[in-house]
Amino acid sequence: MNNEFVVNHKKDIVFMFSGQGSQYYGMAYNLYKENVIFKEWMDRLDAYITQKYKLSIIEELYYSGKTMLDTFDRLVYSSSAIFMIEYSLYQLLNQLDIKPAYILGESMGLFTCLTIAGAMEPEVMIDFIINEAYVFEEKCEKGGMIAILDDYRIYRNFSCLYNNSELVSINAENHFIVSGKEAGIQIIKDFLIANKIAYFKLPVLYAFHSNHIDAAAKEYKKIADMLLLPDSLKIKILGIKDERIINSCISEFLWEVVRGKVKTAEILAGIKEAEEIVLVDLGPSGTLANIAKKIVNPKVNIFSIITPFQGEIKNLKNLKAFFANYNY
Repeated sequence: MNNEFVVNHKKDIVFMFSGQGSQYYGMAYNLYKENVIFKEWMDRLDAYITQKYKLSIIEELYYSGKTMLDTFDRLVYSSSAIFMIEYSLYQLLNQLDIKPAYILGESMGLFTCLTIAGAMEPEVMIDFIINEAYVFEEKCEKGGMIAILDDYRIYRNFSCLYNNSELVSINAENHFIVSGKEAGIQIIKDFLIANKIAYFKLPVLYAFHSNHIDAAAKEYKKIADMLLLPDSLKIKILGIKDERIINSCISEFLWEVVRGKVKTAEILAGIKEAEEIVLVDLGPSGTLANIAKKIVNPKVNIFSIITPFQGEIKNLKNLKAFFANYNY
């Protein structure tokens, strides 16, 4: 991926989509209960999955009896749920005539971007997401990812970190993510606790963006090669300078999405001097909004809608009010 980005219009709107690690049981439940458009799309996508795969993402997400205290990490459910929520929220905002000039996807959030940009129908992307989840479950050893809230430079200072993980993302000077095998992640957790270093373990069962998922590469690329993409995208995806990169080898491109280092902060840094753009986080946790606040110009308007605190109805109302007075 090429991370160059130039703001073409000072009031451009950017939608942001997060990936694995941002999910939790019950996410967007209030929106599902109270917004007809959001519910309609969630139900439509879930009906497709139920009919074809005999799974119900909505049943698992909202009616399984599990709460935020339970870890939502079964890949076939969590990846599908993230995509369904992000895509349904996009459709809701589209109905409100809130439309992006650019979109940004972090890791598996790029799957949502590709669908929104017209690369494929949502059902086709769901097929890919479910099948690649089964590939990871079959081929990969269990692992994990940890976000560490300290200077990222400490990674090279402690053998406990670099011997047991890969540094896969630097979100800010004091926020970085490592990925590793299950045993290594436990060693790192013990080290962080002993040294009173703040961290949180992502609800992820595999060491994404590291060499520990390479065992899945062959089968992953095989299902990715079955996808057919159009010659061009309807919406510009940040971080992709040349769309021919996608079309020339879709399997290599999609493998890079889950295997390559996460470069969200670098992409956001490319717009840090803009003052009047609007960033809207459509992910389940407001993760990218929080990262953006540390990077972009303080005058940039940044919104998140869905949060673990169940404030999505109020947040959506505030967003609608903002755009009602927004001069494009």
